[in-house]
Amino acid sequence: IYTQFQTNGIAHVLAVSGLHVGLVYAALRKFIKRKDKSASALSVAFLLMYMVLADFSVSVVRAGIMIFLKIIAFHRGRRYDMLSAACFTAILMLAVNPYYIYDTGTQLSFTAVYGLAVVCPYFDIKLKKYCDRHKSDRLYKLGSIMLPGVVMQITMVPLTAFHFLNFAPLALFINPVAIYIASLLLPAGLICYLLYPFKIALAGSSALAALISRRLQTLSVLSDKLLPGFSVPARNPA
Repeated sequence: IYTQFQTNGIAHVLAVSGLHVGLVYAALRKFIKRKDKSASALSVAFLLMYMVLADFSVSVVRAGIMIFLKIIAFHRGRRYDMLSAACFTAILMLAVNPYYIYDTGTQLSFTAVYGLAVVCPYFDIKLKKYCDRHKSDRLYKLGSIMLPGVVMQITMVPLTAFHFLNFAPLALFINPVAIYIASLLLPAGLICYLLYPFKIALAGSSALAALISRRLQTLSVLSDKLLPGFSVPARNPA
């Protein structure tokens, strides 16, 4: 299954990545309606626990630090800028371990942030102008949902082709759907983890997680039938 996901360009939803940290934080904000310091402290504690469970994966640490900076900015009444936060995080991580710069996860993680912080706003403006010209609010809503995932994938294409020698054209379009399904799967998995001592509740949450997981596999199979990924020649070391 993992090989198939990798070929179709959606294997990142199975890896412990910054995407999952963002999903965990979004789920926390849904459950914790308050925005005071105690609620933020609870969010930070939960995220730290998740980072420990992920064995301090580079992309998880990157996302965690950026979320901590967002929380600090909120309580200090300052504007949060994603690109500035990413730059500060990169400096901090490289100060701890300069060799992070050669890590594939580091390169992909910060490239994804660059796509969201710099490239995505540019295309969002273009999309807004196009939709305003044609007076189509529905198209803009749909496009604004799809755009971040598509832009993120496009910005990462050179790196994924370089490191994994694979390119999946349909990944640009199925990744937003895969990310949405993963956003449902992750909370279901965490609920399984928390309900482990309670066998009856665990059975229900496990069935839900299995159902969502099968939808993700169906998406991968559909992509494989329509237009599977193909190998990219390795660069000449000379």
